[in-house]
Amino acid sequence: MPVAPVSAAPRQPSVSASTHSSPSATPLLPPKDVRQEVETEIKSLESGDQVIVAKAAAAIVMLATLQDAVPYLSAAIPHLVPLLHDSSLSVHVRGNACAAITSIMVADPSLYIAAAKTPTLATGLVHFLKGDGERPVDESARLNAAAAAAISVLAQGEEGLGPLREAEADVAIISSLGTATDDMVKEGMVDAVCAFASHVNMRGHLFQKGAVDQLARVLQGASTEVCVRALLALGMLCGSSLEAQVQLASVDGAVETLITLMKSNDHDIKTISRDLFRALTQNEEAKPLVEHGLRNSASV
Repeated sequence: MPVAPVSAAPRQPSVSASTHSSPSATPLLPPKDVRQEVETEIKSLESGDQVIVAKAAAAIVMLATLQDAVPYLSAAIPHLVPLLHDSSLSVHVRGNACAAITSIMVADPSLYIAAAKTPTLATGLVHFLKGDGERPVDESARLNAAAAAAISVLAQGEEGLGPLREAEADVAIISSLGTATDDMVKEGMVDAVCAFASHVNMRGHLFQKGAVDQLARVLQGASTEVCVRALLALGMLCGSSLEAQVQLASVDGAVETLITLMKSNDHDIKTISRDLFRALTQNEEAKPLVEHGLRNSASV
């Protein structure tokens, strides 16, 4: 039985550049100056000075909000993508570069296509997401959140989905869900799962890679924002898959969590959790697991 709502697209991720390296104020430029400003910032990306590069990437984030800048922003992409691959650069440079790429992709469909066609973007984002294992937790969290936001945008179209699959970005996201502790990182990663799952032909693949198991675990004790996103992803993955429903019911504590969420004051959380729970109760193989969860819930 389908689980509703399953068609809700993930919300666009917020895109923010580092406050340590962004200009204190970026005025809205008159149209005649926009092209020159974009070209200036692109030139600054090649300066070799990390402070200047970080500020230039932050400025591009702001410029991408201007409609008049759209015709000129594609030229920045080949200069930004290599920054994702360079682990020697500061968190501010790489984080701002990733935020700039995300801003460019959401600025206009033509820019999304240009980014999706950049050969090393998907691999750069996966490299960015995995990190080097040597950065402090707070820096790694910021980089992970930035990478997840970019992946969630890139995965929304078929043009970006192919390169991401080749780079195994979906696998990296699912794996990272199991270790993420920061709520902002979790939100971004679950958004990315939602973006992948919005492609019907990806749902079985995501299930096979462990997405249902990871999402069910993330759901337990999650913040409201993470909870809504995880439920949306589970709704898409479990809505018409009996096997995925059984997997969800099999995760320790998942049924009990759904029972609790059905009493939530948040309308979306209550509605989606009820739909998921109803699907589980109508699945003959999942019924014994649901009954076990009901007994556990009643004994608490």
